[in-house]
Amino acid sequence: MGGQGTPWSDSGRRGMRQPSHYKAWNNAKRHDNVRGNHFNLVDARTWMRVHFWAARECGLHLHEAFWVWYVHFLGHFIAVYEQRAVPYANEDAKWSKLQTNIDAYIRNDHTMPDLLE
Repeated sequence: MGGQGTPWSDSGRRGMRQPSHYKAWNNAKRHDNVRGNHFNLVDARTWMRVHFWAARECGLHLHEAFWVWYVHFLGHFIAVYEQRAVPYANEDAKWSKLQTNIDAYIRNDHTMPDLLE
């Protein structure tokens, strides 16, 4: 994946990573006791699971070569936010495969209690 020009520069997003992260860390939707904190292991794993779920909903898992690349890519990318999340990429991709997990996530007010234990 690459070689398609300079999308970050062309879109006007160049240099926006830090400001975007700052806004996410301080988002009013985050609980008061974590607002302003950088993302932790639970945050990173939740993010990966939701991304894998969304990718499955779009059918991206049906293209095996892409899916293998995507799981590896997210496993590499997540280290920017939380190094300890890297080894969980495959497990979290598998989590997104089970509808019972997604139903529980929605039923539990969009939280993942299994990550909080």
